[in-house]
Formats: sequence, structure tokens, C-alpha cells
Amino acid sequence: MQASQLSQEFISPYEAEHHIENLELVDIEEYGSKKWLNQHETLDRLNIQAHKNACTSTDEYIMEYFVTHDKINMLVADLLTTEAWKEFVFPKILSKKTQVSQIKTYMAMYHESSVANLLEIMLYHRTACESSEDGLVELIDYCYRKFLKITEKGDYYMKL
Repeated sequence: MQASQLSQEFISPYEAEHHIENLELVDIEEYGSKKWLNQHETLDRLNIQAHKNACTSTDEYIMEYFVTHDKINMLVADLLTTEAWKEFVFPKILSKKTQVSQIKTYMAMYHESSVANLLEIMLYHRTACESSEDGLVELIDYCYRKFLKITEKGDYYMKL
């Protein structure tokens, strides 16, 4: 991809601010709903633009708007809600052996990595870290749980 293609905006600053301002935590019971899918799509698009901005060293307005509208902690809460959905709700869906939309299930699983990736790109900035306050403690706990799961699986494979 050429530098000129990378520098083109996927989401304009005005559109990004509007989307970020309207973000809200979606209840775990609404996972897979139209409201949740729309927000997932929005977060995914914001993630792509944040990466484009970082790659081209241009104005990182995505991060700035998340800080300005105090939405970083909402992202951390969304990440934790997705983790809870995967751990507690998804196994129940699988055990019922009912017809489940594979696309919606995939999107719910993919959502966790997308939100984590967006947080990762934003938390390289001091202002984003400072604005997240207690959310960082929750994020560190989340990372620690993920690390433990990885090491548990690693131990399992090492024994084979």
C-alpha cells in the first residue's frame, strides 16, 4: 500500500467525534443485537482509523476524542463485558445445541480483540493513560487473566 493510500482518512475527524460521543456501554444481554452490532462496527472502524493515524504519524484525533469525551473507561468496561460474555454466556449457548448465528457468534468473539487493539493503540499516549485512571487497574487485571490462561494452556501442551 502506498503512503498516499494510507494517509487517506477512513473516518473524518468530524464523523469520528460524532461516533465517539455517542458510544455507550451495551448491556451483556444485548450482545448480538442490532444495537450491539452497530456499535461493534463503529469501534472497528475507529480502530482502523486510529491505526492509520499512528502508521502515518498524523493527527491522532481518535485518541484525542476518546480522551475528550471520557470514553476510554467505557472501552475497558466493554472489554470486560465481552470477556464475561465469552466465559459465562457463550458456553451456555453452545451447550443448548440450538441453531446459533455463526456470524453473530464470531463477531462477539472478534469484538474482544478489536477493542483490546483499539485500547492498545491509544494507551501509547500519556494523556490517554492519565484519563483512564481506575480503568487501567481493571485493564491490568484483564491482561493478567489472559496471561494466566496462556500459561495454563502452555503448561498443558508442554506435558504432552
